[in-house]
Amino acid sequence: MKERTRTLHALHGLVLGLAAVVVLGVLLSGAQITAASRASSSGLNLVAPPADATGIRVTNLPQTTCTLVGSTRTCELWAKAGTITLPQAVTVPIWGFADDAAGPAQLPGPVLIANAGETLELVLHNELVSETIALAFPGQTDLLPDLVGVATGAVVTYTFPVTNPGTYLYEAGLTYNGARQVAMGLFGGMIVRPAALGQAYEDPATAYDDEMLLVLSEIDPRFNSDPYGFVMTEYSPRYWLINGKAYPDAAEIDTAAGNTILLRYINAGLDTHWMGLMGLRQRIIATDGQAKALPRQVVAETIASGQTVDALVSVPLSAVGATRYAVYDTNMMLHNGGYRPAPSEPLAFGGMMTFIHTITGTAPFEAGPVARVQVAPNPTTGSSGVTLQVQLDDRLTGGLDIIAAEYFTDSIGPAGTGFPLTIPAAAPVVSLTEFIPAATLAAWPSGYPIFYVRGLDANSNWGFVGSAVLNLDKLGPSSIRMSLQPEWTNTTRDVTLRATGDDHETGNNNVVSGTYSLDGGLPQVLTLGRTDVPIVGMQTTLLRTMLAGLPEGLHPISVSAQDSLGNWGVPGVITLTIDRTGPEAPIGTLSPNILDLSGAPPVTHIRLAAVITDGLSAGVRTPLANAEAFVGAAGPNGTGFSLFPKDGLFDEISEQVYFDVPIANFIFLAQGIHEVMIRGLDAAGNWGALGTTTIVIDRGTTDTEGPIVSFINLVPNPTGGAASVTLTAPAADPGRLSNVAAAEWFVGADPGLGQGLPLDAADGAFDSPAELLTKVIDVTGWRNGQHQVSVRARDLLANWGPVASIRLAVEGNNETLILADSFEAGLAEWSAVVGPVSTSPEAAIAPDGGVMGMQAVVSNGEPAYLSSLLPSGETRFLASFYWDPNGTDTGSQAHDILVGLNGGTPVFGIQAESAALGGYRLRGWVLDNGIATYTGWFDLTDQAHALAILWNASPKGLFSLTIDNVKVEELTGVNTGAYVLHEILLGPSGNLDPIASGIEYFDGWRAARTVQMYLPTVRR
Repeated sequence: MKERTRTLHALHGLVLGLAAVVVLGVLLSGAQITAASRASSSGLNLVAPPADATGIRVTNLPQTTCTLVGSTRTCELWAKAGTITLPQAVTVPIWGFADDAAGPAQLPGPVLIANAGETLELVLHNELVSETIALAFPGQTDLLPDLVGVATGAVVTYTFPVTNPGTYLYEAGLTYNGARQVAMGLFGGMIVRPAALGQAYEDPATAYDDEMLLVLSEIDPRFNSDPYGFVMTEYSPRYWLINGKAYPDAAEIDTAAGNTILLRYINAGLDTHWMGLMGLRQRIIATDGQAKALPRQVVAETIASGQTVDALVSVPLSAVGATRYAVYDTNMMLHNGGYRPAPSEPLAFGGMMTFIHTITGTAPFEAGPVARVQVAPNPTTGSSGVTLQVQLDDRLTGGLDIIAAEYFTDSIGPAGTGFPLTIPAAAPVVSLTEFIPAATLAAWPSGYPIFYVRGLDANSNWGFVGSAVLNLDKLGPSSIRMSLQPEWTNTTRDVTLRATGDDHETGNNNVVSGTYSLDGGLPQVLTLGRTDVPIVGMQTTLLRTMLAGLPEGLHPISVSAQDSLGNWGVPGVITLTIDRTGPEAPIGTLSPNILDLSGAPPVTHIRLAAVITDGLSAGVRTPLANAEAFVGAAGPNGTGFSLFPKDGLFDEISEQVYFDVPIANFIFLAQGIHEVMIRGLDAAGNWGALGTTTIVIDRGTTDTEGPIVSFINLVPNPTGGAASVTLTAPAADPGRLSNVAAAEWFVGADPGLGQGLPLDAADGAFDSPAELLTKVIDVTGWRNGQHQVSVRARDLLANWGPVASIRLAVEGNNETLILADSFEAGLAEWSAVVGPVSTSPEAAIAPDGGVMGMQAVVSNGEPAYLSSLLPSGETRFLASFYWDPNGTDTGSQAHDILVGLNGGTPVFGIQAESAALGGYRLRGWVLDNGIATYTGWFDLTDQAHALAILWNASPKGLFSLTIDNVKVEELTGVNTGAYVLHEILLGPSGNLDPIASGIEYFDGWRAARTVQMYLPTVRR
């Protein structure tokens, strides 16, 4: 059934339709044929095309064209704009040539015919606006290419000898826009005749009785409507033409039985065409004007763009009069712009097709009636039966009454052995119907049964068989090519499910819907790429919020598709793996694992090796995706140096990994035992537990001295009104015998060892004998004047190093407090409370020192915030507060936790969102001349953080973001001069994802107006 299906789909429409024309022509009287037969199963009319008064109609072309004076033949062409009319009254603009100043543009241009040995003088008049045109004559070697052309309104003359007989193309030449000019229609045919009449070339074997010039081209109406703006890489023809006409408008080739026809093909289009002849053979005698010494016989010939082919076709002497042999492009693009006679009917015949028509020939023998058959409804599931609609017509085959009829299914038996059909009344033309009930169709398999019908006339002549193919579709589409991206997940990312609904082997009807079911649950709708084809892509997104509630393990997903007849196909199944367990802690080895650094390093690298295996949990484990390691303290996931899989690819449950760690990673370590930490990442996105191995660093001495702080840098200094300064200072243990373990700073008098304020390691961990110390120091409460800032550091053996000091000049610390609220007395200090906002002990954040804090509930995308109105408007504003995300799920987008408004226009703010691999991230933004400008994203842990912003209104303003007393980014030179601050919103106020949920905490609000601001400066 499947093989028969493919054959019918590929051949039924074209072969039955065209064959009907040929067979009828052979069997019927030439004088009686006025229309071709109808291939009833396809619903396509093959009607003999009318005479064409404007195109190339005669089959014997004139011996020459143009004007001959002496041995010089002069032709004139006018390039001009025009239109052509395509089937179904479609009108398309063209550029074409005319052979008269008053004549219309022709497609193709006028045929130029000369004799070999003459000189051709061609006068080109350019009447196209804004187009410079040249002419090219491929195959004419005695003419230099014209690279200049002729401008609008001008005239140019081309003169060259024509010496070689043959068929040639002339077209727009090598100017800048020449290629588009050709595509618009500036081309035509040229014929050079040999001395001998009735021959294509000097060889007598090229003699012919009739000849026809077939100029092939195609049209994409989108290009013709916009020849300058159209992108040529998107050129896709919708009409295919012979001599500027598409079937059924193309002129036929009239001849007589026994004649030889010369077909002169010229491919002036952009596509290659495979020109075939149904029922006859073509003898190829020349290509591109070059005669072949050994002609060859073909059914179809490939003709490339710009190529010409000469072929001789001999019509049998026994050919029946009025026989038609189809000449067509065998690439099967035989339609006109996808035209259908009705929405439910197949494509109508059209395109690059005409017929060789034998005007005279032998008389046909007597035949029975012609049968035309349709079946409806078609396609069908068979649930309600179908009706055969039959017309029997004997008017062209004897004109006798039709007295009987029969039909067969799937194969044709001997005459008279089929299922009888009832004739209403004997007549030369009868119409009848036959109902095939659903009970009968129920026993037939899904597929393409064929109904064959024939009739009997009063002279006992059985007629030609008509047929119709029924698409009996009882099967739904297959669900194939299913995929999950990612295939394994820990539910922290959305998963994309893709599948293909494919009905092309189960009815070939359109796929119109699809569903999926997870773990046997209720079907959910899939999104289809389109619903007008039998093969479509289907997809959906499995949201992480939905997957988060599923347990670890294997989860089958069933996918089904439905066709336009309502048939659901057999489900396809794909399995989603949910794995929340990371790889097991690996055991690593270092070689060597003892490093003597009392002298020169003994090696250049140390080999780190380990075996990492994904842990089994709930019956699932996933391949490894990555591995990393750290020397000393481990950093956040994904920040270590990468390890390599030994087999070159991370794709297995267990992987051997390695890395040759350069000695530079160990040379600066302090004397003693140090850990190298290793962990793996599985394909579901889970980082595993850390595994460790150790290395011993031996420097051959004892540590008695603390770290040395070589200098201190404070930025800005003087402060110039800045709210904070950044302290940096390098500290190193003498001889690198111990790691720097801690550091502190203080102002003024020494409070004693260990009693200062802590400093941070710039790389996040005190794990090296040399560390860069850093701290962002809030100086907003310091008095203006000189302050001595001191720093010292301690090593692992509790050795404190000496103190280093620097003076800080505090300037411009002038500000006016607007609102300070620790929420100890409720929310009365605020102008408005919007949404679920309240105070609670749980929201209290320790650094604030109080016992209450503000909490905002995030739910259903609704805002929850406090408003502080600033009626007079602020132009210099400083705000700080504490914020704890408290495990809130922000969904798939960042939302605002702080916004400043100018009237109703947000002018700056802070946004926060959940990070992809856990935790959170935060950024600030400011309106710069009407455009939001953002800081970078900064990762935060799920705990309380101190946040602050600084903003001013100025054509060269600034906006800074401070996190945990560290100014993480400052945007300077932003144009904020048009804005004044009228309102502050504190809490989740905008851009809230409807699926976001949780309770966020706020505390320690402080807002002030600053008197003056300065950009940070450094004085050395």
